[in-house]
Amino acid sequence: MVTKNLNMVNVYNEHSYEIKTFGVLSQKILQTLASKLNARKPWMIAVIFSDEATSQQLNIDYRQKDYVPDVLSFGSEDDDFPTGDDEIRDLGDVYICYAKTVNQAQTYVHSLTRELCFLFLHGLLHTLGYDHQTVEEETIMFGLQDEVLNQLNITRN
Repeated sequence: MVTKNLNMVNVYNEHSYEIKTFGVLSQKILQTLASKLNARKPWMIAVIFSDEATSQQLNIDYRQKDYVPDVLSFGSEDDDFPTGDDEIRDLGDVYICYAKTVNQAQTYVHSLTRELCFLFLHGLLHTLGYDHQTVEEETIMFGLQDEVLNQLNITRN
């Protein structure tokens, strides 16, 4: 079992977006998922809050898709570069487009906090290799999302 204090979320918010309790909640999400998946060593992940232009450019550059995504994941285990630390599993980076998140929270009529947490968890699962290209994959990935968010009482209002 992984020790609670060792899993780490590094949050980068250079635009000073209003993210209130996201740091604490993202840490709880990471720990809950690590426990649920029986992680053998601590996890580390970076979350970068970006603007629409940056998100769209990343989507063009890395996915060849020209639109503003809500979340993009770049798993470090997809790279050919070693992380240099055998004691910590560096999962990679999750980019969350803040403006898109605000818009979606309003559209889906739930809190910004809930949408931020949902997108973080969604991106986190992608860095771990989960996907939703088939019905079976979607069932597994979305089921894990629901389990973690419900366990932490981060629900739709």
